[in-house]
Amino acid sequence: MVTTLRPRRLFEPWTEPARPKIDYALMRNHLCSGDILRFRSTCALGRAIEFFRPGGSHAAVCWRTRIALNSGKVVTRIDMAEANARGFVPRRLSTVLASVQGRVFWHHLNMSPSQEDTCAVEIDDMTKGDIEYAYPQLGALMLYHPRIEYNECICSEGAVRAAVKAGIVARLKWCPTPADLVGLPGHCWEIDLDSVRDFIRKRECP
Repeated sequence: MVTTLRPRRLFEPWTEPARPKIDYALMRNHLCSGDILRFRSTCALGRAIEFFRPGGSHAAVCWRTRIALNSGKVVTRIDMAEANARGFVPRRLSTVLASVQGRVFWHHLNMSPSQEDTCAVEIDDMTKGDIEYAYPQLGALMLYHPRIEYNECICSEGAVRAAVKAGIVARLKWCPTPADLVGLPGHCWEIDLDSVRDFIRKRECP
């Protein structure tokens, strides 16, 4: 079933439902390429964004890859990819989450293996492409939902592109905001950020 996102209105109220918290180590085991992260930052910029569009201040897409080491061992790397001033770039997920001021919600889209493969290819293509940050759309979103430009995106539009490609979310003609992502399908958990910091500490221990 394909989900159609609804564009939420300017200043439309939003109260976050009670979400179960999930331990980061457990989340890593079930996270799929194409799952979406919705951030609700308590920093000044995050609060400013949510003043206009309550429900989210930033978004990114999860990306699970397998890397072959020189030793021949294959390891799993968990990244997130996001649109920022440098383009559409991957960053190590645990490092980002450990530094967050606020809350982060994991939208697990319950996709099939073939849909996850489609998402992974699309994310890889986006990180290697020539995508620029859409500053004009970002400004316009304070007033209305502008149309999507193929070679530009903001964080939330970039985060949902893989799900659109995989047929999980209906194709959009307008640029979604992080707040619009509250309507994503699947299940939603709040990530226990303390568990992320514990995970990093244990990994760094000898």
